Amino acid sequence: MNATVSISWLRKAAEQGHPEAQFYFALKCAGGEGMPRDRMRAYFWLLLASSQCPALAAHVRDEVQNSLTASQCEIARTAASRWTPSV
Repeated sequence: MNATVSISWLRKAAEQGHPEAQFYFALKCAGGEGMPRDRMRAYFWLLLASSQCPALAAHVRDEVQNSLTASQCEIARTAASRWTPSV
């Protein structure tokens, strides 16, 4: 399976609410692996993952948060608070 396909499946699992998939997809977003680097998007997914699995994602969430502006953090927090899993 190529990287694009595996990232697509990881994103789909994240969108369905799987915290481990949300965490690993966030790492891909933060590092720009197989997609453009997007730390705000990574923070969004880390917020969701850490709400279900704090031991897994909280430390990385805090590191990514420190690289964003207050405005970017607020945008991601608002989006995360409104998010619902896809079906």
